[in-house]
Amino acid sequence: CAEIIAQLKDYEITTFMEWAGGLIWLAGSGAALGTDIRSALNAETGGHATLMRAADTILGNMPVFHPQAAPLMALQSRIRRAFDPNSMLNPGRMGA
Repeated sequence: CAEIIAQLKDYEITTFMEWAGGLIWLAGSGAALGTDIRSALNAETGGHATLMRAADTILGNMPVFHPQAAPLMALQSRIRRAFDPNSMLNPGRMGA
């Protein structure tokens, strides 16, 4: 987790860690902060980041959930279609 935070040294951020660093809460600002957080996670751990709160301008340009690998996205889509064939539950909220 220290490596991830070190990669974000160009930003003024506040961090709080739980689960011995397995969960990092991070707050900051900057147009590319969200993209850089996800890049740092991919490079260091293969982890994921969920956007919890942001300005409308950022929400319109960045997905809330970390992009998934194609095989995992395909599996998730099949499961969602099986449970919700009419796409009534949270349409457009949980991935593509």
